[in-house]
Amino acid sequence: MKKNILLAIIACASLGSWSCGNDEDTLGTNSDSDSDSDSDSDSDSDSDSDSDSDTDTDTDSDTDGLCVPSPLIPSNPIPTDGATGVSTASTDTLNWMDSYLATHYDVYLGTDCPAPDYPDDQYEEVIESEITGLSLVPSTTYCWKVVAIDDAGCFTEGDTWTFETICPDPTPPTVVSATTASYLAGSSSYIYTLIFSEAVQPLTTSDLTWAAVTGSGTLDSVTQVDPLTYDIEFSGAVNGDEYTLTVEISVVDVDCGVPLDAAVDISIYVNSVCELTGGTNTTHSLPMDPYWNYSYAQSIYTPSDLCGAGTITEVGWDYNGSVSSTETIVVYLGHTTTSTFAGTTSWLPVSSMTQVYSGSISLTTTAGFTSVTLATPFAYNGTDNLVIAVDRNTGSYISSSMDFYAASVSGNVSIEVHSDGTNYNPSSPPSGTLRAYLPNLKIEY
Repeated sequence: MKKNILLAIIACASLGSWSCGNDEDTLGTNSDSDSDSDSDSDSDSDSDSDSDSDTDTDTDSDTDGLCVPSPLIPSNPIPTDGATGVSTASTDTLNWMDSYLATHYDVYLGTDCPAPDYPDDQYEEVIESEITGLSLVPSTTYCWKVVAIDDAGCFTEGDTWTFETICPDPTPPTVVSATTASYLAGSSSYIYTLIFSEAVQPLTTSDLTWAAVTGSGTLDSVTQVDPLTYDIEFSGAVNGDEYTLTVEISVVDVDCGVPLDAAVDISIYVNSVCELTGGTNTTHSLPMDPYWNYSYAQSIYTPSDLCGAGTITEVGWDYNGSVSSTETIVVYLGHTTTSTFAGTTSWLPVSSMTQVYSGSISLTTTAGFTSVTLATPFAYNGTDNLVIAVDRNTGSYISSSMDFYAASVSGNVSIEVHSDGTNYNPSSPPSGTLRAYLPNLKIEY
């Protein structure tokens, strides 16, 4: 018996199983137990069927598997989150770091904070990790949010970022175009060019007031030429009319929305006479100098100094009326692209001009414009500068108090020479004196 038990133990050990019994009865029934275990395992069909069914219908697990991994969360915004002092003048783009696996992005940018829940119609799709072409409003807090999306439609929402803009230049805009404008009567419509010191928000007729001092002309339209410049068209004006065009304080600049300091009035005249007035200086020997026996001078006027194209029939200068005198002069008119005289010998050639008058001019003790009627009317084209040359050949001097009025300007727009002993030849004048003065002028068309 002991021998049989020992053999059984050795057999169990050789099979690698230590579930064998330790008495005779157990060893005798071990094969039955093994058979039962195998049978139970083989017949567990219900468990296998249930497990297969559960796996096949687990749809949530399948969907999750398509979005693993998802795009990385958007990061590194520019401007940085919470940034202040963002300039609207230099910021027209927002960007962020490319998100791994993202093929495009949906972006929200607005002033409603926090950003709306995604998805929402306020999000716009972009391909690159930036949004461009922005026109940001100064002194405004913006919120923005980026959602990274891959080809499968899986997405990762970023954080809501903010930044605050500032006004780069709080200086109010100003009107820099002339506040007095004269127009030659006879046109069906006219244009005043309004120019500002900086870009302003688009101008409309509601930003302007048109008032007739005399006349029944009307303001018709406003056309933007560039951010600083607008053409103001009016019509129905006739000879002798006067109007006031008021630029209202509703005009604001682009950068900061800063309005004009005050409304600006522009006086508009429509007539057949063009006058350039306002100069009060008398120390320039222009356009002639009666205190000397002889003088010769040239002065350059720009189109903005004049009243447009037309045939000039009379020219006059603003005399101070100190002494009466009759002067002998020759007058030349010409077109030129030169705007200032570069040096003391930079006379414009008289051969490029037209002699329009040769004779006398009567100066009286009544201050004001004294004119001559041109023997040869001059057709001014309205686009080039106009040079006027006056050659005084009187041969005697009258009084040091005799002067003509001129305006002080920024450039050397005039050149002159005078003498008691030399009657100058306009074809070959000597070195002259440069003058940053422009004589007051009256032109009749």
